[in-house]
Amino acid sequence: MVYRWVLMVVHVAAARQVGQECPTHRGRLSGSVSADGFCFDDWHWGGWPIWMGAAVAPGGWVIRRKLCDMIQVQSLTKTYEDPDGQVVQAVADANLTCNSGEIYGLLGPNGAGKTTTLRCLATVLTPTNGTASIAGHDLVTQPDAVRRSIGFLSGTTGLYARLTPRETLRFFGQLHEIPAEQLAERIERLLEMFDMNDYADRPCDRLSTGMKQRVGLARAVVHDPPVVILDEPTSGLDPIVTSTVEQAVKRLADAGKCILLSTHSLSQAEDLCARVGVIGQGRVLAEGSIEQLCAQTQTRNLRQAFFALLGHELHDAKAQKAIQTVL
Repeated sequence: MVYRWVLMVVHVAAARQVGQECPTHRGRLSGSVSADGFCFDDWHWGGWPIWMGAAVAPGGWVIRRKLCDMIQVQSLTKTYEDPDGQVVQAVADANLTCNSGEIYGLLGPNGAGKTTTLRCLATVLTPTNGTASIAGHDLVTQPDAVRRSIGFLSGTTGLYARLTPRETLRFFGQLHEIPAEQLAERIERLLEMFDMNDYADRPCDRLSTGMKQRVGLARAVVHDPPVVILDEPTSGLDPIVTSTVEQAVKRLADAGKCILLSTHSLSQAEDLCARVGVIGQGRVLAEGSIEQLCAQTQTRNLRQAFFALLGHELHDAKAQKAIQTVL
């Protein structure tokens, strides 16, 4: 009996020391998030204590390991004014959630609002209306805390030409004030994870496009953020390098990271994503697992579901364009 109580206290202390308050269960004793982004909640007597999936002994407290909403987007809207003075709505009342340990894919044609949505979540752009919560921090009122909680990478993110991948990771790790010994260990892990050891000490201006993208992805997570936002991370890469990047993204999710990525590749979304959101004309038309989207649209695969969801939006857009041409 004493053993069970001691074990329970150690587990709870560990969760609260290495983690943060769970945004979903803020203010509750059980609302702690471990270092890998999992929430400990729903305590009751008379079951099997669970710690990282391992049962210990009967008759103690139950700790259920639960995925937390690390990204919660609420009515996010972004408008611009075009050169003619007309208001353009790039994102309209977008709502979505993404959990720790999950890869969420944002799908849509060019101009649908994917990149604008991700740039708003990365605090690169300020939303016109609405907000979002990133790892428990409000996008609008706590932008600095949001930036510390995310890693962001787009297909056009640049690198310092004269720095090597190792120097790049060290430089950005120092900007995040990571202790030297811890940073050195993390750099070695990232070089191994992204298969960069062969060119770790080669200047970035001598790297191929695929190599640079791997360096960029490693740089995005050097500070070990709980949330990673990727805007078309494999755009323009050959199949072999694409596979390497995809495997690295999977490992990040397996480590508990919340991954939100945009992609034009429906096959990539099928392979990587637990859930997807389809966006068109700035609106999130549907979100859920691929099975749920297929059931909703009465289709057999993601490709068919994607076009079924976009078909109505594309028809309306073409009709509106035709009307404007006539007028």
